[in-house]
Amino acid sequence: MPDPTSPQLPPTPPAVPAQPASRKPASSQQAEGETQYGHVPLTEEMDRARWTLPPVGIIAIGLLIVLVVGAALGWFNRYQPAASGKLNDIFAIELADHASVLATVQVTLRNDMDKTISINNLKGQLKANGQTYDDIPASAVDYERYFQAFPDLRQHAGEALKPETKIEPGHEVKGTLVFGFPVTKQQFDQRQSLDITVEPYDLRAIIIAEKPAK
Repeated sequence: MPDPTSPQLPPTPPAVPAQPASRKPASSQQAEGETQYGHVPLTEEMDRARWTLPPVGIIAIGLLIVLVVGAALGWFNRYQPAASGKLNDIFAIELADHASVLATVQVTLRNDMDKTISINNLKGQLKANGQTYDDIPASAVDYERYFQAFPDLRQHAGEALKPETKIEPGHEVKGTLVFGFPVTKQQFDQRQSLDITVEPYDLRAIIIAEKPAK
């Protein structure tokens, strides 16, 4: 017989059977073999090239197209010389100091462009005796004085070629330049080269080189 003074415990509730785990609808599952990007392993996620780079063949074709286009643009935009020219006659006399010469250079310059060329500056460069000498031509107003002092120069000279000379498209001009170089007559005659530089306005410089003797 139970003790009436002891507390009464509530009856134990019946055990509830475990419920089976719910399954996602088939429509929400990824097809077999399809990558689930929300569950990509960390090692694959860090390997970005696997996911972002196109196939190698496509890259190669793209590079080939870029190279072909670049070569075509380079061909059509290649530098075209503004003018061509030649040195017709070069002559020098030795001055009284026997350490320098006065030289006349006859130049022909042709405009190969479709617009007028205006000469800005003229220069001469002599390579002789293992040295390089630069000079600008004498002023045209001094030519007559030189020719009177050295008559032989006159026989190898014509009208002066001067800055600001304009050459129309397809035309050419001929003129004489007079230079002074600190070399002997023998050193000048045995020179390695003589170049004339013509600097037009807004165009690249035109270098007319002496053709080597045959």
